[in-house]
Amino acid sequence: MALDYKETDIDNILLGDGELYLGILPDGTDPETALSTVIDDALKNIGIIESGATLNIDKKMKDLKSNRGIVGRYTTETNTSFKSGVLSWNINDLNSLLGATVTTDGTSKKTVVGANDRLPVVYLRFIHTKADGGTLTVNMYRAQAEGKLDFKFDREKHTTINYEFMALASSAGNYVEILETFPVEA
Repeated sequence: MALDYKETDIDNILLGDGELYLGILPDGTDPETALSTVIDDALKNIGIIESGATLNIDKKMKDLKSNRGIVGRYTTETNTSFKSGVLSWNINDLNSLLGATVTTDGTSKKTVVGANDRLPVVYLRFIHTKADGGTLTVNMYRAQAEGKLDFKFDREKHTTINYEFMALASSAGNYVEILETFPVEA
């Protein structure tokens, strides 16, 4: 039986543009087994990604050697990160990124980033709509911002805020799931 190999469609592997969602799940919630309604209720759209979303999975391997050569390999470390440039954002979202404190009195809003702020652990969802109408969804069960944001105030061009998140292992030792949907043919 011959295998049917098709040329890879670049849209199926590039994350590109999309929508970024973050949410802090209720205490005691297992992000891998939680009902989708619990996760959906916690998620908030924090920005439109114009382009350049990247999922990076880096596995460090150790070779098992014998007098016959390499007879096996095993993973010693896994680092998973998600990087993106967000085109639209809200200052309130600094709480879920940097642990900032946001207060308002009705006439003004104050955001304070302090030395002792703890970076929150969030559920991260990125949804990219493919050119064929399907979607590619990246879910990081437990993600934490790298703690660095650059704000550039430029009158001449739009500002993109670069976010970077590192995945933390779930209780089952997993980091990320990638779900792909395909358009329904009529």
